[in-house]
Amino acid sequence: MNKNQFKQQEAWTTVLRWAAFGVVIFLWGLSVKWSAAGLQAKNPDDPNTGMIGIGLALFITVAQLIFNRGAINPTLFVVGVCAYIYGVGTNIVGINQAFHFDITMAAFSVNPLGAIIDLLILSGLAFVIELAPEAYLLWALNPKLQRPGDAISTILGRKDVFDVKSKRSGTQTYQNQKYAPHSETFERSNDVPKHPNKRKRLKDEQAVLAYYERYYKEHGGNLPSYRLVVQNTPLSSTSEVRPYKELFERRTS
Repeated sequence: MNKNQFKQQEAWTTVLRWAAFGVVIFLWGLSVKWSAAGLQAKNPDDPNTGMIGIGLALFITVAQLIFNRGAINPTLFVVGVCAYIYGVGTNIVGINQAFHFDITMAAFSVNPLGAIIDLLILSGLAFVIELAPEAYLLWALNPKLQRPGDAISTILGRKDVFDVKSKRSGTQTYQNQKYAPHSETFERSNDVPKHPNKRKRLKDEQAVLAYYERYYKEHGGNLPSYRLVVQNTPLSSTSEVRPYKELFERRTS
């Protein structure tokens, strides 16, 4: 991929990110509106129910954002699951009030196929509106992560990229498989300098490799000089650069 293709790819990613932000705002608005309407339908005589519904919808949104990031404690996990159950349930009631789907028992007895289709549309719309915004937002904030965070991954127990376990085991996952053609992970080279402070060593390695990858993409496959690497990374001398350069070359070969 040449330099112009890289620029086109980055421009398209930027367009998609802004589109995702717009979709997130729109879906959040629908979710808050229908969630509040669904709660108010249960108590239409109380004028405060609508405001309570909006407040709960905002709380539910925050709980879902935290839940989507994964690696949470059991309390936040349970709260997140309950938040999605509440959100989907109130969305179903609110959407049904807005569009009047015929999913009564009488409809199932008279026209079962039509009632089933209405139920599938209603349920699918409620789930999409509740699940999509947080996942789209987390992707838009950092599209380079292969798994930036989503509710289903959290429920299934999948970790985010660059999580604590990955750092300790010495593996990392990259979205662009061109830089890791044989596997989703790469092992750190034994030639990379070992710092007394393990956390600093990991931080230096990530910074240097990230700079190499960014420069490689922006300059059509060329690598920076040792001097540039030292100027733009935590490394203090050019003598420290060679192992990182060899490690990056092995990954891109």
